[in-house]
Amino acid sequence: MQTITVNEGQTLKDIATARLGDASRMVELALLNGINPTDDLVIDSKLVIPDVAIEKMAMVEEFTKNKNIPASALETTIELDPLDWDVFYGLHD
Repeated sequence: MQTITVNEGQTLKDIATARLGDASRMVELALLNGINPTDDLVIDSKLVIPDVAIEKMAMVEEFTKNKNIPASALETTIELDPLDWDVFYGLHD
């Protein structure tokens, strides 16, 4: 087992995917850390991560190698110029 630090916008599902190679292990992560699977994680908090299954190791190594840190709870805002609205809604080509 290892301990990791939560990054901004990360969910248990993100961490389970990147660190364990399996998003469905988010419930296991929650139980191991005494939290609810749907709780918002606190930035810079520590989570205990169980060992990775051998068959998932290649996926985890891919996330690690590329420094890919999923953070699906980050909010993205797109600001469009009023002239772009027609294009955005498909009213013009």
